[in-house]
Amino acid sequence: MTDKNIIEVKELSFAYGSESVLSHINCEIKENELVSIVGPNGGGKTTLIRLMAGLLYPVKGKVFIEGVSTTERQPVAGYVSQNSMIDDKFPVTVNDVVLSGTMRSGFGFYGKEDRKKAAIALESVGMSSFAKKKHSDLSGGQRKRVIIARALAGGAKILLLDEPTANLDASSSSDLIELIKDLNKTITVVLVTHDYGFVSDITDRVFCINNHLHEHPLKEAGERFAMNLKQVDHTVVLNKCKGCEGNQ
Repeated sequence: MTDKNIIEVKELSFAYGSESVLSHINCEIKENELVSIVGPNGGGKTTLIRLMAGLLYPVKGKVFIEGVSTTERQPVAGYVSQNSMIDDKFPVTVNDVVLSGTMRSGFGFYGKEDRKKAAIALESVGMSSFAKKKHSDLSGGQRKRVIIARALAGGAKILLLDEPTANLDASSSSDLIELIKDLNKTITVVLVTHDYGFVSDITDRVFCINNHLHEHPLKEAGERFAMNLKQVDHTVVLNKCKGCEGNQ
């Protein structure tokens, strides 16, 4: 981790029509930090990382990636949604899927540099030996790794993950946690999760989003806070968190 801010969110507000989802969000995330975003369903967690990815535009305020507003330039961030899926009926190899992330739209012809980027991305997630296999033949955990490789293939410095362990068994989830730990040595990771194992095992900071943002003092609270997240329904944690009370 460095002292340099790679993401800055300033007075950010967003609404779907007349329904306010995020209000006056302010935060800074440093290079190589790992930040977990928790909160109730509908609280705005996914909306926030989609704004960071440049997939949505704020009603008010701005998101800056490396000092540049996401409304001015598409950020160099790899986004993996909860439902990132490749149709099993689509006859593509693992390498085809990852190549599609090399800053091009859809599938097509790729140059030597594109293939090099794809190979590096596959290696970073431990899937190099699967490059020529059909994507449809992979397990759920392997598919998740390939989708992460696709997100990284464009040279992303930031990895944005929405519920990365969704629909994975315990073993695959544990393997994915180890992968994210390893990736976080060189890139910034921001993830939305209901899997509180992430919060207690690998995160540097915890943001609770429920229209507003409150940062839970994870380091100060230590194991006691982590145990609460694991053992208590999150709505109870929110009700007991003084910083979150105003968000209810």
